[in-house]
Amino acid sequence: MLSSLTTFASTIPRTSVYTLIVTMALLILTGFRLWLYWERSSDLNELSLAHRLKLFWIGFRLDAVIVSRFTLILAVALLLAPDGWLQLLTRLVFFYAGMLFFLIFLAEMAGVHFFRYYDSRPNYLVLEHGFDAEVLRTVAKAYPIKWILFLTAMGTVICLLIVGRLVPLNLGTTTWAGARYAWPWDHLGLFLLLLFAAVAARGTLGRRPINPSAAVLTPNRIANEIASSGIFNVLYEWVQ
Repeated sequence: MLSSLTTFASTIPRTSVYTLIVTMALLILTGFRLWLYWERSSDLNELSLAHRLKLFWIGFRLDAVIVSRFTLILAVALLLAPDGWLQLLTRLVFFYAGMLFFLIFLAEMAGVHFFRYYDSRPNYLVLEHGFDAEVLRTVAKAYPIKWILFLTAMGTVICLLIVGRLVPLNLGTTTWAGARYAWPWDHLGLFLLLLFAAVAARGTLGRRPINPSAAVLTPNRIANEIASSGIFNVLYEWVQ
């Protein structure tokens, strides 16, 4: 089955590699959200299943905003690149994907510890005090920095191995050269994904893009914080 999936992915490499990178990034964010739900399950007993699912859906939309905005440039590059550029482009794509996975893992690992201390996702406090020398020394003592970096590196490597296993690392291989008939379908699939990512980058079909207040759905503050996104909060505050 894995062999068949790899063969299929190699016939539409542009669409496949972008889909896998986006999927892995979303799985990382979703995994950490589920971790917090499990870790703080005692604080969520009062919520019904419907409320929990609604909160999870909002959180997923916030995660999709982050992933979409950071991968739009990948979709555009893959869509516009001539076939002759694919070998060089592949290296850049996987380097960018590695950086994306690394930063997401690092932010979410640190975010879990931030949540344990403050019962909230990372927020404007990171911008206000995150570069203060005294705060940095305190964080270095309180947080298991070495373990965070080690697990972040391991997670990044695993994600890249999975993507590289399913899609050839060299998109300009003879496998692709022998699948010219799939060229229009590959570009069409990636173009549709690009349109979907552009919509997901707003997080809503409304007039205004989604903002952190969308996660405030219940009187339970802990549940709302878990539904939120630390990366989204910090970047939103920074832009504002």
